[in-house]
Amino acid sequence: MARQEYNLITETFYSRKPERGIAEKNRKLLVENFQTILKNSEKILNDEEMFFSQIGCTYTGNSLAGLFMLPLGIMLELWREEVFTHICEKCKSKIHIFNTSGSLLSGTVFWTGYCFNCGEERSKKECNGKILGIPMKKTREYPNKRVYKRYALESSAWFDKLNERRRENKIVQNWIEGLPFEDLISKISA
Repeated sequence: MARQEYNLITETFYSRKPERGIAEKNRKLLVENFQTILKNSEKILNDEEMFFSQIGCTYTGNSLAGLFMLPLGIMLELWREEVFTHICEKCKSKIHIFNTSGSLLSGTVFWTGYCFNCGEERSKKECNGKILGIPMKKTREYPNKRVYKRYALESSAWFDKLNERRRENKIVQNWIEGLPFEDLISKISA
C-alpha cells in the first residue's frame, strides 16, 4: 500500500476565540448600536465580510461539542427567527440573547441577553434544548472553514520523525475573514 503524502485538515472559523478584552468592548458596541445593526440587517446578511464579522460575546456551547463563536450574520438570523429571543419578566418586551451554554443530554440551558426596553442584561437557566441545537445547525448551513494540506513526514521510523522538519502546510481553501466589529459599525453608521 502506498504511503499517503498529505492529509486534508479542516479548521472552522467558529472555534476561534476572541482576544482578551475584545469581547467586553464589542458587547458594549453591540448594545449601543443594536438598532442600527437591525436596520442594516439585509445589508449585513448579503455581504460576506459583514456576515462573518466576529463580535466575541456571541456564542453557543455545550458539553459535547464545546464552544462556537457565532458571527453577526448568524446572530441576525437567530434573532429574526426568534430562536435567540425571550420575553423579559420585568417589562414583557423582547430580550435578545447573546450567548448560550448547556447540556444537550439534559436540555438545561443557561443564556445571557439584553433587554433594550429595561436597558439591562438578563440571564436565565431553563430547560430548552432547541436554543442549543439550532445555532449549531446554522454553523453547518453557513460553513466558514479553512482546508489545508498537512504533509506527511518522510521518515518511517518514529525516532527519525522526532528530528525531521515537517513541510509547511498548504492552504487549499481559506476562510472568509469577517470585518472587524468596530469597522462594521463605522461602515453601517456612515
